[in-house]
Amino acid sequence: MCRKDRVQIVEVAASAKPQLLVVYHAILDVFWRLATSSIFDPSAIAMQITEIAFGTTDWAAIPPTEHPGETGTALWRTREFGRIRVRMVEYSPGYRADHWCEKGHILLCLAGDLETELRDGRRFQLRPGISYQVADGAEAHRSYSRTGATLFIVD
Repeated sequence: MCRKDRVQIVEVAASAKPQLLVVYHAILDVFWRLATSSIFDPSAIAMQITEIAFGTTDWAAIPPTEHPGETGTALWRTREFGRIRVRMVEYSPGYRADHWCEKGHILLCLAGDLETELRDGRRFQLRPGISYQVADGAEAHRSYSRTGATLFIVD
């Protein structure tokens, strides 16, 4: 990604909510550092995103689907790009997942708070700007949000 592309993406993101701009910039900064690192080897990239034309998503325009938890609800706004699912998810206050999830994700907390519990008992607290990643079948996990949360999830 060249500097010009970075600037264009940030300009587009500037029309989003101000708190999201900080998150977009942080993500772009990580990708920029990786792409310009002397140890970066493009041939070593495991994930291949292919056959997806450039596009934008107005998440507010995507109709939500409701997914009840053990307590509370999750509203998913979902896009599918080939074999990649991308979601903007909102957990209501008090949401607790009704299952242990085995699916791999990259999850970024955009707003609110999220506690993720692993089946082995470990717990992780996420707040805006913190993400987690887990592979398919690696470690079963479930989520809880005391105050509600907005998440960006790729799986």
